[in-house]
Amino acid sequence: MGIPVSFDVNFRPSLWRSPEAAPPLLRALASEADVLFANAHDIALLTDEAFAGHPEDERRLVARAFALFPKLKVIASSRRAMSAADRLSVSVKVDGRDAAATSPEKTLSNVVDRIGTGDALAAGVLAGLGPSHDIARAAEWGLALFCLKHSIPGDASLADMSDLEAFLDARLDVRR
Repeated sequence: MGIPVSFDVNFRPSLWRSPEAAPPLLRALASEADVLFANAHDIALLTDEAFAGHPEDERRLVARAFALFPKLKVIASSRRAMSAADRLSVSVKVDGRDAAATSPEKTLSNVVDRIGTGDALAAGVLAGLGPSHDIARAAEWGLALFCLKHSIPGDASLADMSDLEAFLDARLDVRR
């Protein structure tokens, strides 16, 4: 029907009765996706390949995922480096088949809640991609909603388009 499909791998072994049963099912779901939300560990699981944590391994895994899943157009993921429970540095990477975009890194302090941040990132990436598949805008918007959600308690983000625009324009003043 031409409707784009996104899939967030988000593999959590503790949620599976038999974690070894996950890869074939996750592979089947990923094979139907146009947009995949997956970090290098998730991609290693999908491709049944090793990941040693090196940047060249990540590039190899992304290329392998695009080869393995012909419908796939975009892979998006976050980077997080925690320095304390309420302080971390984050960025978003969006890979297309022919190009990649990485957002600038932002340092977040006084983090309120990390639950739901992946869903906020996905919403930003999907909205940013739009029909033109603008991966640079997708990385920026994904980062914006990802960062904003860290300041909102609970599972759902309350950020709207005006919040996204304020973040992107670096407007830090109180809005009334």
